[in-house]
Amino acid sequence: MQKLMEWLADEAKVRQIAGYVLLAALVDVALVYTVRAALINWGIVEAPPYDPNPQNPFGYYNALLFVSILVQAPLFEETIFRLVPLTIVVFFTKKPASVLTTVVLFAVLFGTIHPYGAIGRAQVAIAGLVFGVMFLKCGGLNGRAVKAWLSSMAAHSMANLFILGFEYYDYLERVL
Repeated sequence: MQKLMEWLADEAKVRQIAGYVLLAALVDVALVYTVRAALINWGIVEAPPYDPNPQNPFGYYNALLFVSILVQAPLFEETIFRLVPLTIVVFFTKKPASVLTTVVLFAVLFGTIHPYGAIGRAQVAIAGLVFGVMFLKCGGLNGRAVKAWLSSMAAHSMANLFILGFEYYDYLERVL
């Protein structure tokens, strides 16, 4: 745990943040699909039924929903689940157990507030862990909360964009 905290304390430089944002988004998406496959393969949850005639996933989207998914949700969720709790805990203590416990607790809470089934909630909780680590690495552990918050928001938005892209790809793969 001490090595992790040392790595997190070595704050990402401004020129490195784009790489960390992309890495966090890709790790998040990879973990999301890995957890989904594992839960299905282990028989913990049922696989969704195969739909030979899927509906276009963007058939119900509009511009406002895209703004919500790519801007509003990352803004509010990163504020509530990363900025506020992690800034408070880091202000009072930098004890590894306290900081990492806060990341885990708020990641679980992040998963539970989403209106999804078991797979979706597990996926969102994992995303919360990734974004929490991203927040700490990009300055949150060193008191640079705004830099960290903007970085985690960017990673959150990019992960949401990747997931939307994968949904559309999955649709195209079935209809073409």
